[in-house]
Amino acid sequence: MYVEYRKSKEIHKSVRKALDLVVVLNDVQYAKNVAEAFQIAGSFKISKLILTGSTVTPPFGNDLQKASLFEEKKIAFEYQDDINICLAKLNSSDYRIWTYSLNDKSQSIVNLCKNVPAKLAIIFGNETNGLSKLVIEKSDSQFFIPTNLHRCYLTTNLALAITINTIFLN
Repeated sequence: MYVEYRKSKEIHKSVRKALDLVVVLNDVQYAKNVAEAFQIAGSFKISKLILTGSTVTPPFGNDLQKASLFEEKKIAFEYQDDINICLAKLNSSDYRIWTYSLNDKSQSIVNLCKNVPAKLAIIFGNETNGLSKLVIEKSDSQFFIPTNLHRCYLTTNLALAITINTIFLN
């Protein structure tokens, strides 16, 4: 088991060096979800976290700092009021944009990860309403996480962790 953990850790290190990964949270409603996203970002050492729209921004109170494990003090992040400006900046910096969305154009994250670009931004939306059609239309690809559940959507942070892990492992 230790050998598998060590091998996985080495794979993640080599992928991190080759991949510039940005996570965008758009209109994420619950502060705890944002705090936990910082923890996930810190665990995977992503390049940057961008918070847009009505998403809560640090500094966090004591309870949320426990959820984030103080990663908001270590992870590069920025706030952008308008998601469209954020998308324009990412496009002008040559990022490919993937959105977490279930629609007729969505691909399984496993299939999509067969060709991961060197500069990638993944966008997650509001816990209830997801992302707007405009944001989805402006993305390069849409993805879903295949499950055996009756419900199609996972919690924001579970989906974020599974997505990043899948990207790093493929």
